Amino acid sequence: MADSFIPTKDKTSVSIVLNDGETLEGSLFVPSHDRLVDMLNDERMFLPFETTKGDFLVLNKAAIKTISSRKEERGLRLKAR
Repeated sequence: MADSFIPTKDKTSVSIVLNDGETLEGSLFVPSHDRLVDMLNDERMFLPFETTKGDFLVLNKAAIKTISSRKEERGLRLKAR
């Protein structure tokens, strides 16, 4: 049996505001070789997200208004497509 490649992902703490105004706090799973902005601009339509309560969600990019990275003090705000 051939060894399979399992990509590694980093948990990135974010605050997400949805188009309906709801705010979600938690973490996105960003591939280790990518930046958050790379993941937002790639072809995938959904993002893996874990809330601060431990719930796992798959978010549709089209439903996201803004994402604020909590990892950086300056609060980098990224807008999804």
